[in-house]
Amino acid sequence: MARKGETMSATEEYEGFVPVSVHLAGHRVEGKAWKFAHRRLLQQIEEDKRQFLPLVEARLYRVEGEESRLTGEFEVLAVNKAEVLAIEPKDAVVPRREI
Repeated sequence: MARKGETMSATEEYEGFVPVSVHLAGHRVEGKAWKFAHRRLLQQIEEDKRQFLPLVEARLYRVEGEESRLTGEFEVLAVNKAEVLAIEPKDAVVPRREI
């Protein structure tokens, strides 16, 4: 288990935020999605019956050709799962903050 403030590898058991890129038609969202311990991110998203995927610390980019332009920053952004083309998890995992 990583200490407070450290990141863990994707192979460790953890509960916390997973940095992701969510690709939409004409847009990309960079943010963090919550992941429970003992669950794969994809499995969790598929089994979650909510219409929206909440992302924290989200940045919305407009994608035009090979260029991306930052268009907004949000503490929390709800992405409509029906509009998602792809979700790309990043290597680092940010564990839940200690209270």
